[in-house]
Amino acid sequence: MGIEVKQVFKNGDKELVKVEVPPTRADILHPCDIMEDIGIGWGYNNIPLVYPPTNTVGSFQPANKFQDLLRNECAQAGYIECLTSCLIS
Repeated sequence: MGIEVKQVFKNGDKELVKVEVPPTRADILHPCDIMEDIGIGWGYNNIPLVYPPTNTVGSFQPANKFQDLLRNECAQAGYIECLTSCLIS
C-alpha cells in the first residue's frame, strides 16, 4: 500500500510507530486512514476484539445536526441539492 515504517519506539507500555506516507496516497489524511489500510491489508477478522477501557455514548456533532435540519427544510421548500463536477478532480 506504499506506507513505509520509519521508526518504532516505546512510550511507557505502548509501542508507537512512525510511518511515511507517499505523495501518491492523497486519501490518507488522519491516523484512522492508516489503521484502515492495516485492517484491509492484514484482514479485519484477524484483529482481536477488545472492549474499550471506558464507556462512551455517541451523539451527533452539533454542526452536522444543524446541516441535516437545514437540508430537510430546503428540500421541503422545493430546492434540490446538486453537486457539480467543477470542484471534483
